[in-house]
Amino acid sequence: MKNFQLLLPTVGKSWIYVLIFFLGNIMMAGVVMILSALFPGVSILTSNSLLYFLSFVPLYLCLYFESKMVAKGNNTPSVAYNKGFSSGQISTPVFILLSILAMLSLALLIEPLSALMPMPESMKMLFESLLQREELLDTILSVSIMAPILEELFCRGIVLRGISYHRGPVRGILWSALIFAVLHLNPYQGIPAFIIGCFFGWLYYRTSALWITILLHAVNNSISVIFTVLYPDLPVDASFKELIPANLYPFVLFLSGAIFVIVLLLFNKKLPKQQLLENEK
Repeated sequence: MKNFQLLLPTVGKSWIYVLIFFLGNIMMAGVVMILSALFPGVSILTSNSLLYFLSFVPLYLCLYFESKMVAKGNNTPSVAYNKGFSSGQISTPVFILLSILAMLSLALLIEPLSALMPMPESMKMLFESLLQREELLDTILSVSIMAPILEELFCRGIVLRGISYHRGPVRGILWSALIFAVLHLNPYQGIPAFIIGCFFGWLYYRTSALWITILLHAVNNSISVIFTVLYPDLPVDASFKELIPANLYPFVLFLSGAIFVIVLLLFNKKLPKQQLLENEK
């Protein structure tokens, strides 16, 4: 893991990684299809968590071997490693609670934007299969654990750091959020992912804490799983608007906006000004 910090990709290199991910995804899907045909009785081959993990294997193998090569070379940047985590003038427990509150508020704020785009039928079928009660543990493993770790390590821990090093933090945050959105392969998830990705990227830049973005990502992904357990009769594309009385929904949105802005202003004042590495050349 520490060697991954030696990877400081440019914008172009980051998109090459994305291409490797998609090609690897196709390759691993083909391998699973062949194995499923050869061993039709092996249920683990249809496990969502296994399929999700395998989709990232080629990319992370590439990153691993590249990081080993960089570590053996003599061109390692003198500022390759992150500064240590710091929440500045805010205690860590309060920082965590406020971060979760801000993320939930932001998720509510961007929900009307998601509602403008109908969920594709193929995605409805995928979510319905993911959120079946008999597959719940498998779904929790893939959606709430694997996705936050694998996606955050790549999008924030490698892409954002690398682009920030070469092009500055604003471009690093925006490009990493865009790549995060593209990985979702559909606008229904991609546009909200870009907005949330910008917030995650800014927090990572200010705190050097990849664990906080992993935690927030896990909380965000777990919400749909929790609602499936609590409200099994709701359709997979149901929104919070359907759970909140119509006359209260505008107030909830206003309150969410106020909470998000207040937390953001507080963080901007109290968190360290910059924690990620910058090119000192």
